[in-house]
Amino acid sequence: MVHSAFRSVLLLFISFLFLSVQISHAAILKGRVIDTDTHETIAGAFVDIVGTKNIYVSDVNGNFIFEDLHKGTYSLSAKMMGYKVSVTEPIELPSKDAVVTYDIYKKSETNELNDVQVKGAKNKETDASARLDEKMASNVINIISAKTIETLPDQNIANVMQRVSGVSMVKNITGNNTEVIIRGMPPRYNSVLINGTSAPSTSGADRSVPLDVIPADLVGRVEVTKALTPDQEGSGIGGTVNVEMKDAPEKPFFNFNLATGYNLFFLDNNLSTFKTSAVAMKDPAEAHLNTNPNYDYMANISDYSTANLIIKKIKAPLDYNGALSWGHRFF
Repeated sequence: MVHSAFRSVLLLFISFLFLSVQISHAAILKGRVIDTDTHETIAGAFVDIVGTKNIYVSDVNGNFIFEDLHKGTYSLSAKMMGYKVSVTEPIELPSKDAVVTYDIYKKSETNELNDVQVKGAKNKETDASARLDEKMASNVINIISAKTIETLPDQNIANVMQRVSGVSMVKNITGNNTEVIIRGMPPRYNSVLINGTSAPSTSGADRSVPLDVIPADLVGRVEVTKALTPDQEGSGIGGTVNVEMKDAPEKPFFNFNLATGYNLFFLDNNLSTFKTSAVAMKDPAEAHLNTNPNYDYMANISDYSTANLIIKKIKAPLDYNGALSWGHRFF
């Protein structure tokens, strides 16, 4: 039993010696990665043997080592950001237990620039930009940004303007806001600009400009100046409204806004209505013009509906409005 254990230990010792001999017969290729100009070692360089998958990353001292190599000729390639890719000359390993030291010198790769221009553009569509411009303005000014306009249910700039302090609006025959009154001055004494350029008037009597023709969804900001300064238009005695449109987008965009609302009064009260589709929009002669081109049609009782005279009570529907905008930069 003792003889068997001694044999096992002896075999294990012989195997260990044989393995040590085998390892000692493996060639080694090592070296450092060095900067050509400063002669300082380069850490983190990728060193590989050309034609193989053996890769070694140089340590903090720039050292690299490849072990278990065979006798032969090898070429090394070193890569590092900021340096040119370098491939060494063939390196000869003369024997199977050779230890060869070879340093790789790398030259930095630099590009000389004449100048560097850093450009920045302020986003004027934000509330922070609007408040900062109001603070730094040399005169009395109110600014409504695009972010604020997005939260409002107004579909045109005329309705947006009624929310500015010191500003009231002129209403047309349909009750919609049109022209602006600043500090009580009539519209003809106020100037309207679009991107800093005077907007032409649509009236033949004065120079007033209706603002209900400008969609709110396309506006970047609205600046209302309430004091006349030398840099303003001479026609803006009462004040000036500058409507700045949104810039062309850097990339295509698609916006859809939808808002709804309901008056609590209609929860307990119904709305009186009638059948609007029954109302005849044309007189009988015009309605039958195809069959009677000479307008000699004789109207009958059946041509006059009484369905529109029937009043019925219904629950009022939801109030809603929406806006759709799409933008893209061409050329």
